Amino acid sequence: LSIVNLIPLALGSHMNSVVSYCGLGYEAYNAIHRWMGRVAVVEGVIHVIFAVVSQKPNLNSLTQVAALVVSGNYLRNGQAASAMTTILITSFSIVRHHFYEIFLNIHRVLAVIIVTAIWIHVPGKLFSIPTIYLLITCSVWASLHLLRTCQMLYRNLRNWKYSCTVSIETLPDAYQVHAKISRPWKYRAGQYVYLRVPRASYSAIFQSHPYMVAWWYPYDKDQDVVVFIIQRRKGFTQSLATRSNSSQSTKLSAIVEGPYGKEIHLDEYGTVLLFATGIGIAGQLPYVKQLRH
Repeated sequence: LSIVNLIPLALGSHMNSVVSYCGLGYEAYNAIHRWMGRVAVVEGVIHVIFAVVSQKPNLNSLTQVAALVVSGNYLRNGQAASAMTTILITSFSIVRHHFYEIFLNIHRVLAVIIVTAIWIHVPGKLFSIPTIYLLITCSVWASLHLLRTCQMLYRNLRNWKYSCTVSIETLPDAYQVHAKISRPWKYRAGQYVYLRVPRASYSAIFQSHPYMVAWWYPYDKDQDVVVFIIQRRKGFTQSLATRSNSSQSTKLSAIVEGPYGKEIHLDEYGTVLLFATGIGIAGQLPYVKQLRH
């Protein structure tokens, strides 16, 4: 059962076209991903506990060592030190919120360790039942990343030239980012995209964060500009501060992935009241624009 739960987990916590097509929101999908991961961890740990209690593990056996790596419980030391328990501990909200980039990289590394160790541990031939589940998991992960790569290439390249750029303007407590889109889409309220600015910092090439589309306007006959209002925080947004305050040009190359998100249809109501606090106004502005028109 633990291996079966790895199949939907292979979709990752990053929003993608498959999940967006199913109509799931960002928060709902992340909650499903976290709880399915917790269930898989608990099932794996229980499996190893019963296996260790019923039979003392042979540390000279590669498959049994792999089992201990995945969710090994070293009962003789009274501790649980394994990839699964570590991935569970590091996924607590206090770790995710304060050390998100560190958490994300550790999460990815541990996920690879878990799948590799399970592959070594699972007995049987290539097309036995447990191995087939792992093959499906790896196929889902590879197919999804291939789809995302194709979508990013389509969205950011035009006539085989890379032309997606952003300009950053500093606001009192936020940043106004204008992204020139190589291939515009049909803009609707409730949409958001993942934004990556490789030159913002040394590690920015590995960072992609979701931001609501605040508004948009035409740039020329082939390109539009999409505007994001980004709240000042640590990490990626700190690097934006460095770029926006420098004497050099604030125009930087960027990678846009999306759009994702589902619109709430408000045009059928006679009166609409919108409430927002702080940076939340960025998600309300597109609804105001659509209702006015």
